[in-house]
Amino acid sequence: GDLELELPMVKPGLTLADQREVAEALRPRLEAEPFALVEFSELLFLLRQPNPVPFIYWNNATWSTYRESADEEKDATLARLLRELDVDLFTYKKKLPNELLGARFPFEPVRSASGSYEVWLQVRKPPRSEE
Repeated sequence: GDLELELPMVKPGLTLADQREVAEALRPRLEAEPFALVEFSELLFLLRQPNPVPFIYWNNATWSTYRESADEEKDATLARLLRELDVDLFTYKKKLPNELLGARFPFEPVRSASGSYEVWLQVRKPPRSEE
């Protein structure tokens, strides 16, 4: 049978134009604020932007590499790394709780006009520049 890959941020009909549209919408924010793009390697490519974090994908292998102890949970490890990097915005495949992040990071989806592609941002409020 056919193998169907479903990702929550990718809808049927996704095009490269959708991805470029979202990338360009993010460009000014990424140029102005310390950021980390986790799970969205296509944006790094389209923006010709290096990732400020030493990984792109957050999976069991990266978690095992960066966790401080066997007891540190996966989301807690990622949140700790983002705190240590002192980012003002980041992407990830789900919302990380503010309690883990140590600051208020509301969830802001950025979608293409067609709705076929979206990126989930969490943005520090207020940004460090206003604290």
